[in-house]
Amino acid sequence: MAWLEKRNGTYRVCHRVGRKVKRILAYTDKAASLGMLTRLEKELAKGKEGLTDPYAEHRDRPITDHLADWTNSLRQLGRAENYVRTVESRMKRLTEECGWQLLADINVDSFADWREKAMGEYSHNAKDETLLKQAKENPEPMSPRTKNHYLEAMRSFCLWCVKRKRLEVNPIGGLEKLDASEDVR
Repeated sequence: MAWLEKRNGTYRVCHRVGRKVKRILAYTDKAASLGMLTRLEKELAKGKEGLTDPYAEHRDRPITDHLADWTNSLRQLGRAENYVRTVESRMKRLTEECGWQLLADINVDSFADWREKAMGEYSHNAKDETLLKQAKENPEPMSPRTKNHYLEAMRSFCLWCVKRKRLEVNPIGGLEKLDASEDVR
């Protein structure tokens, strides 16, 4: 049961949560506030019947929060720290370069576009300053094998999100690996 209260010319929609009364700021217009009251009562009724959206609480959270939860989960499962750091850095690179802010932003097209244009970073293999400078100035396309590693990290993250009821389906589930047999580096 919900009701309206008016304080200082503004309405509030009120309802009980256990023994406490929760008040939500509504509008100065009574008709608009009644509309808000009706919507709230419908949502409360859906919740009592088990019809609420299980993904709603995760929709507006930044993807970086989900990544932090995922890596913590990997650590709790006893995965090697080197592995956790590697997949975490791959996912951070993907989120930045694909422009993903929320879980809903993840899609096959943005990942496929990234995979097509991805450039490798060989600077970590450079032994001296001149090679390091050359590697940074002339990046080469990423190898198919490395792109497949990024895909596997992405799949792992998305499957974790599905299992934890953060995503309804795996948005990149149907994406195939690249053939890495032709370009061995």
